[in-house]
Amino acid sequence: MVFVAVSVSIVLYTVLTALNGDYGLLRLYQIKSLEGQYTAQLQDLQKSNAAISNKIQRLSWQQPDIELLDSQARSVLGLGRANEIIIH
Repeated sequence: MVFVAVSVSIVLYTVLTALNGDYGLLRLYQIKSLEGQYTAQLQDLQKSNAAISNKIQRLSWQQPDIELLDSQARSVLGLGRANEIIIH
């Protein structure tokens, strides 16, 4: 009788650990969900990084994009042309 009780206890413990433990099925589903969220976040960051790299390339000294340089000087530095009035 004791052997049966111990065996059932061990089996029950093993099943509960397989479901709720640190490496159980519930944790696996939670990690899969986080993986999807992090993958989407990574893709957003990669797009943002590509846009910033493109802007840096366009502002480089070798081949500057004059229109972008002009808009950045206007927005960041508050510069304007001689015949313009700047209103803040």
